[in-house]
Amino acid sequence: MTLSPGAFGERYVEQIARGQLARTPRPHIIHLQIYGAGMGAPVPKPDHFNFEHWREEYQRETKLTFEIAEMIARGDDVVLRMRNATGTISKRVLSGNDPLTLLAQGQKFEIVYFDFDANRLPTFSIFIRSTSPVAAKDGLALFQALETLFPKIDVSIAIRPDIWFVRATRYPFLNPFIQDLSPPNSEDYNRSRTVECDRLSGSASCKLQ
Repeated sequence: MTLSPGAFGERYVEQIARGQLARTPRPHIIHLQIYGAGMGAPVPKPDHFNFEHWREEYQRETKLTFEIAEMIARGDDVVLRMRNATGTISKRVLSGNDPLTLLAQGQKFEIVYFDFDANRLPTFSIFIRSTSPVAAKDGLALFQALETLFPKIDVSIAIRPDIWFVRATRYPFLNPFIQDLSPPNSEDYNRSRTVECDRLSGSASCKLQ
């Protein structure tokens, strides 16, 4: 949903979000994105790129202006995230608990980005920040928990102790809902690992990339 010029503001965006929640029947999962005039979704990654291309594009996008909001509802748990033209990022729970915060294996996890593809089944790619590095077995426990939270949806997850999902083509160069940070150099990034989990041929599995 794209708003008219000058209309993007916290109060009006929240009004739109609550209007969506008031609709009946209400889906169990709602993923609503709202853009300011002339704005759009984050720039997607191409199929092929190298680390330096990613780093240059990330730094270029930190200088751009965004007006973007996202409401994520899972049952009665609803959160609204916004980034305004000054780069200020806000997050407000509209109902219940924050659906982006998860607890598993004694650790707190934060969903930092959803990629929803309605054209390929209902499919969620979920990108998660952990408080410390995780093993594949811990990722599997979280993956199985998320499958119960998002029934009838094909879920895949990626977990890191930071936001640098560099190689994931379904994660944008710049996540507009996370405060801009100095990107890592290639040496530091290559020393880090991502846990990726999905379900292939009926069997859930995780691997360390």
